[in-house]
Amino acid sequence: MSDEEDDEDDQSPGQGTADVMDLEDLGKVMHQAAQAKRQNGKVGAGDGPRDMITPLLRESLEKQGYKLIGSHSGVKLCRWTKSMLRGRGGCYKHTFYGIESHRCMETTPSLACANKCVFCWRHHTNPVGTEWKWTMDEPQAIFDGALNNHTKLIKQFRGDCSVTMCSVCVTDLNL
Repeated sequence: MSDEEDDEDDQSPGQGTADVMDLEDLGKVMHQAAQAKRQNGKVGAGDGPRDMITPLLRESLEKQGYKLIGSHSGVKLCRWTKSMLRGRGGCYKHTFYGIESHRCMETTPSLACANKCVFCWRHHTNPVGTEWKWTMDEPQAIFDGALNNHTKLIKQFRGDCSVTMCSVCVTDLNL
């Protein structure tokens, strides 16, 4: 073995003059980079945390019926809410607990979810997050925004001839 090869073996992963690194060392290098980011307080590229909802994602989500709240939250009407407004029955919450579906709100404080549940109402193209790296909105603003947007979504059904006016009026008064 030459002296140059001995020197390469003594160097830590990801350092040195060689442009080639062993695949086994890649995990160590990525872990070290993540630790350095956390220690330096650098969450993302730029001056601070980014908004989770990019303009392109915002456009896509709004087209799918979401009402977005702040930089990372959203609310949407589920099919059972629409069904209840039309007088066609509700979901299991109505059957088992007596909760009228038009008073139930499908909302999330974070559109990023790593679970990807089969029966989830999210569309599964949201950013996947295992750690928080985005700007954070005030909890009261999220709650107020969710309530206001849910009410707006319900009120949009006033023009639908299949909706019983009674359920829309009840929602306005008691939401």
